[in-house]
Amino acid sequence: MSIPRYTFVFLGVSVGLWFLTLMIGQVFDFDISNGGMVIVPPLFAAMIEGNRFARRTKRLPESSEMWKFARTAALVVLAITMVFSVVMTFVIPQLRAMMSQPMGAGLLLGAVVLQAFLAFLVTRFFLGLGAKSGLNGR
Repeated sequence: MSIPRYTFVFLGVSVGLWFLTLMIGQVFDFDISNGGMVIVPPLFAAMIEGNRFARRTKRLPESSEMWKFARTAALVVLAITMVFSVVMTFVIPQLRAMMSQPMGAGLLLGAVVLQAFLAFLVTRFFLGLGAKSGLNGR
């Protein structure tokens, strides 16, 4: 399993969802963004990674392999999200105002850690599903 490939898929799906949300908002004047969208990038990345692993090795990954990969992937998601949050703090005035509040930084950090935790669980679960689909598709 490849962390660089997982990272590129994660970033690609994240940017794609962002553009899709902006485009639908502009064209249809409808906001499709919601909190559930944070699980879509790790879901896609884990499915693709599990599928590639199973097709390459012709076996399912062991549970310990999936947990280890999920931990590493969650740390990558945490790093990406932290960098993105810092950049957005300088770009979005509402986020800058929130950070100036006494509990603002704590709330933002809590959201970032929650996203990394969700990425950990989603990656672990969907790695297995992706691997099963990779073996069944042969």
